Amino acid sequence: MDKELAGKFPALTFDMRYQFLNKTKTAAIEQARLEGRQPYSALIIYDQNIKSPVQLWSLDRLQIYHGWPVLKTEEYLSITNEQGSGVFTNAGVKAHYFIIPTDKVPLNPEGRLTQTAIAFEQNLIAGGIIPISLYNQRGEEIVKIYKF
Repeated sequence: MDKELAGKFPALTFDMRYQFLNKTKTAAIEQARLEGRQPYSALIIYDQNIKSPVQLWSLDRLQIYHGWPVLKTEEYLSITNEQGSGVFTNAGVKAHYFIIPTDKVPLNPEGRLTQTAIAFEQNLIAGGIIPISLYNQRGEEIVKIYKF
């Protein structure tokens, strides 16, 4: 995701639960503007069973320190079911990124993906969306990223 988002900052953001996090997000976006980065409307979606340390480093960092909107698959589907499938596109999101780990990444509980994420991935595959795979140093596929 770092390469994909390089030179960009979030054009759309979510309000954070705590005020100090909103200040951190606002400062990061302002710094990105000063550095000449370009606004980009993206939403990041992920399976909630990614184990906490991995999630904190790779996903929460994007949201907390850079302001990117990040949702669990269940949250994303709940919003689209309640407000319509085009709710994020209508709000200006140009790119959705769905991140799903493989069996090489620690998961909670009992090492399984959520059924929601599995079904979501199957729908993307059925729609002809091909993921980008990320590999660890041993050459094992660890994460798939679907852009739609």
